[in-house]
Amino acid sequence: MKYVIFDRDGTLIVEKNYLSNPDEVCLIDGVKQGLIILKNLGFEFVVITNQSGIARNYYSIDDCNKVNQRLSDILAKFNVEIKKYYICPHHPDFSGKCNCRKPETGLLEKAIEDFDIDIDNSYFVGDKCSDIICGQRKNIKSVLLMSGYGKTEINKCKADLSFENMLEFAREVERGLKS
Repeated sequence: MKYVIFDRDGTLIVEKNYLSNPDEVCLIDGVKQGLIILKNLGFEFVVITNQSGIARNYYSIDDCNKVNQRLSDILAKFNVEIKKYYICPHHPDFSGKCNCRKPETGLLEKAIEDFDIDIDNSYFVGDKCSDIICGQRKNIKSVLLMSGYGKTEINKCKADLSFENMLEFAREVERGLKS
């Protein structure tokens, strides 16, 4: 199955440091239209997100799940579904090293296994080098968006593709699949 694996904050929703309030969830411009295009092209979606605010005791896993549910509720209004949210609640300075914090691939490996993701026809989309490196370590095409931290990260790593926003990415995928 072909998937787009997304980072959450700064990729799908506006980056807000340590977001814990579901009422503050706001889609980034172009995300709605981009996801609709990708869905119509037959892509499924999962999210892999580092949430170090949990390890730092800024908020709980329950708070994080409420934010994810709010995002899912917003996306459901235009018939888009995130199949699963994979959350790394760790930070090496607070909870020690783990294999699930991007750029490590533990959660990506789990998603690939859970959903039989076709890595040759899928994308990993994010706004940080940790997202790009994670996807590349599993040979998934990496896409850096200029939303969130993208503009400050672009010279720190080499993504396979980069776009101003989700809509530009989706339109390029659509063009590529039609040619």
